[in-house]
Amino acid sequence: MTEFEIKSSLDSSKVNPNFLIDQNTAKFEDETGKSLISKYTYESTSLNITQFVNSDTLLVNETIATPILVFQYCIAGDMKLLELDGTIKALKGGDCLISILKEHNRVGFNRNCHNTIVSIQIPLEYALRSFDDGVLEKLMLPPQINNRPIEFSPFLPKERMILSEIVNPPVTGSVKKLFIESKMLELMAIRLSYCYEKTVSNPKSRTLSFWKEELERIRFAGEFVAERMDDPPSISQLARISGINEFKLKSGFKVVFGTTIYEYIRALRMEKAYALLHSGEMNVSEVAYYVGYRKAGYFSKLFQKCYGINPGQIKKYNIE
Repeated sequence: MTEFEIKSSLDSSKVNPNFLIDQNTAKFEDETGKSLISKYTYESTSLNITQFVNSDTLLVNETIATPILVFQYCIAGDMKLLELDGTIKALKGGDCLISILKEHNRVGFNRNCHNTIVSIQIPLEYALRSFDDGVLEKLMLPPQINNRPIEFSPFLPKERMILSEIVNPPVTGSVKKLFIESKMLELMAIRLSYCYEKTVSNPKSRTLSFWKEELERIRFAGEFVAERMDDPPSISQLARISGINEFKLKSGFKVVFGTTIYEYIRALRMEKAYALLHSGEMNVSEVAYYVGYRKAGYFSKLFQKCYGINPGQIKKYNIE
């Protein structure tokens, strides 16, 4: 296992110019693995996009100068947050975690695992001032204010789409930073609204209506359709596969994933389609068929409604 200490994220002014791809992105490669790190700073808020594969198990110990509110989106890979008391919170691809970090942050990564993580960091004092309606204070229950999760749940469909655009932006040059800033703000607004709705406005919606085992089966249902989005089972079939009745599945799915099963599948398809089009691997008709649409015209209509752009206009742009 490789262990190392860090005090802050990427600072282009302190990075060897040979590693810089542009003013926001650097590429590193050594005996521990390969990484591509992008950092965008807006006033007191920073967004980091980290893509890496490590040749050894990694344990990162980060020193936190002042308390920060952190939104972490694990798009791909497997990461573990380790606490001093031995508590471990595991994040896999498709998980979102919001937490408050004070003094330290310890994160572990498995070897030979391709990781893509988007994180947003805001000084806690600044965040509390910015949300003047008290939404953060209401979410910060006493056990959750010392490196404990405020929120831990799967991506919402809208978040999946936004994250796709952040990792693979459809624009370049000076407009790119402005584009990512707008998506970062949208990402935080969607997640905080969801947290507030289920935790503060309607605290009974998640905790009293479902047993823990039922929630686990609903999460399994989400993972199952994600693996079969091109040809998903019917709701009755999914209920049988997941071991839960249809009513609990449909109502619980909205609680866990923030949307209906149908909308969830469509969001997954749009996310995958965006990535494929952006990579240039397939044309529009091929992508439409790959993600489960037999008519390219219908797919194009849904894609444009989702992203505001015709799928044929998505251009390949790689920063590697």
